[in-house]
Amino acid sequence: SITGGFIYHGSMFPKEYQGQYFYADYVKRSIHSVPLAAGDGADVQYTIPFEKVPKFEGMGAAEEAGNTIAFAEAPDGSVWYANSWGTIRQIRFTGADKILDITSALASVTMCAMLPCKVWFFGAANTEGDGGIHYEWNFGDGSPVGIGATVSHIYTTRGVFHAALTVRTGTDLHATSDTIEVQAGTPPTAMIASPADKSLFQALDVVKFTAVESPGYSYS
Repeated sequence: SITGGFIYHGSMFPKEYQGQYFYADYVKRSIHSVPLAAGDGADVQYTIPFEKVPKFEGMGAAEEAGNTIAFAEAPDGSVWYANSWGTIRQIRFTGADKILDITSALASVTMCAMLPCKVWFFGAANTEGDGGIHYEWNFGDGSPVGIGATVSHIYTTRGVFHAALTVRTGTDLHATSDTIEVQAGTPPTAMIASPADKSLFQALDVVKFTAVESPGYSYS
């Protein structure tokens, strides 16, 4: 049997669902949406088994959807349904017909020999959604995030840090870049200047060692 539903006019689902008719099919244990042709008569073109469409959540098991006895469209654009088992579920769109992509996340330098180490970060992103893009840089050293597509940061301690860019929109879309490895301060090199390699000594000889230092490091 078929449980009739409604024509969707909400704002949550992608635009291709605008004007589609929703119904439940008890025999097929599924909820379907039906694109309708424009004009008088609204002929049925084809049906879409809704639970097979990605980026929707809240469908429940097939038995639950097939037992639907009522539909409703919520003010936020989600779809609610009730079944004969007394279960009420909300179907939400978790993906987006709006796309947010980070097109670049770069650093001016990825290695500094000396401290402090000043690095410029450059980010770019594009979106098919509405509103502007908010840029946040995590510099990987525990400091406050940097705001903006282009920011600078000064590393004051030696180490290898992993910076990353996160972008957000006003519609809650977000994306994070791969990390950028920044080495602040050249790692020390340990080299014994004397005695020469493979030198020979006798018991009780006093051997004096000297080393070549890397700038900015102390040795013991």
